[in-house]
Amino acid sequence: MSRRSTPDRLSDARRAALVNRLIGAGELPTRAEAMVGAWERATASDDRPHDGAYWEEAHRWIVDQATRPPFRTA
Repeated sequence: MSRRSTPDRLSDARRAALVNRLIGAGELPTRAEAMVGAWERATASDDRPHDGAYWEEAHRWIVDQATRPPFRTA
């Protein structure tokens, strides 16, 4: 018996795919997981669905964050 996809299951699969995409691009697994977690925290108050567009935007945001120079206080 096959399982039916639900929005939550699809979102979980897309999240895992994003982590794997970051790892495949050379990121360490723990750092990739932390980056995705940072995206989820940054968008926690959004009401939008966690569909494919959400996870593609997550990838763009993570790449943008990773390419920014570090913030310096002095």
